Amino acid sequence: MIDLKNKKVIIAIIIFNVITAIALIDLYMTFGKDLFNPGKAQREELRLYNGEYKEVNRLVLDGNINILNKGPNDSILYSRSNIVCRINPPKEVIKTQFDETVTAISPFEQTIYVATGNKLFALTYVKDSVEKQLVTELNEDCVILSIAINNKVIFVSDTNSKNVKAINRDSNDVIFDIEGDPKFQIPGPFFPIGLYNDQIWIADPGRHQLQIYNFQGEYVSTWTPDEPFPGCCNPTDFTIVENGNIITMQKGISEVKMFSPTGGIICTIAPTNAFKSVSSRKQMAVFREDAIVIYDPDLQSLRFFIRAKE
Repeated sequence: MIDLKNKKVIIAIIIFNVITAIALIDLYMTFGKDLFNPGKAQREELRLYNGEYKEVNRLVLDGNINILNKGPNDSILYSRSNIVCRINPPKEVIKTQFDETVTAISPFEQTIYVATGNKLFALTYVKDSVEKQLVTELNEDCVILSIAINNKVIFVSDTNSKNVKAINRDSNDVIFDIEGDPKFQIPGPFFPIGLYNDQIWIADPGRHQLQIYNFQGEYVSTWTPDEPFPGCCNPTDFTIVENGNIITMQKGISEVKMFSPTGGIICTIAPTNAFKSVSSRKQMAVFREDAIVIYDPDLQSLRFFIRAKE
């Protein structure tokens, strides 16, 4: 004889598992069915690029932004002058103001690190409020352009000294500098860094390459693409995804590309003809290899790109 009470429990568990599975296989749940799934009125403006990726939505912002990044819990982080904005699903915006212009933003777990020139802050979000704490203040001539964090060290790139500083998370002291091997060539306002596979990857845009170091600051190797980056100083941004592929943004020709760990080009995510202007300063936030957000200043919009379904 079947126990009806147990049968109900079993049915409830099955329903729960089915719902969970559906949620997990949806590649574009970052903002539910809002930002990664366009309405009919928007579809005519959206295009498939190079057979690989397609733009699926746009979110118009109020004015230009200068920094864009992925935040905790698939939120979107961006800054406008001295204000950091966090967009939570679906479109709730939380703003935090600073005394000086924001120069870098990077998340680590549930904390968001923000640089304003030589100062580094930590933001903790509690419901709809924000707690702001000064982490450290570097030399006055330091300008932090990028931040990368692990459990023990905060790495920051300094455009004035043209090096990367390693800051101990316990003492907040600089424990060593990475000068580059050879020394980094930073001719413009782009000095991105990132962490992957227990190493720090540092853009050397003047040489169109990435230099790789271990967490003790020792040189490991150099990554260069098989197809050289164009222009005087590229890439302007990069992200290394879970499988080791490298997504880069280039200025001058305005492209977003994906390369293999060995430097071979995999595809162009957003080609030059995806943008009205090649000279405008664009920003990129990689949520996954198949879900990328680009800020287009000509449209004052966040543009959502996903891998096209076959």
